[in-house]
Amino acid sequence: MNITSPNSNQLPFHACSHPGTTPGNVIWVARKCATVLRWVVSSYSTHKKFEADEENLWRKFALGPKAGEYAIHSGGVLVMWGVFDGLVAVVVVSGLKQE
Repeated sequence: MNITSPNSNQLPFHACSHPGTTPGNVIWVARKCATVLRWVVSSYSTHKKFEADEENLWRKFALGPKAGEYAIHSGGVLVMWGVFDGLVAVVVVSGLKQE
């Protein structure tokens, strides 16, 4: 689990607690977080919109060599709070089932 501050890209919380967690999960977390921050929707919402076709997303937004920085799989969600006028954090988990 990872909690990221969207404005400063600071990482106030990060934990690996599920059995079987690998260094690869950290990469997935970063990619899901980048997706949430760029499109300001959950990573699963992006997954559904592009019908799980990351290459379609990459082409549509002309991501080129940066395409691998984004992942459209479930696990990344926004934390919004009206007092702060919008996005205050991104929470991401990795290693669970898509739904």
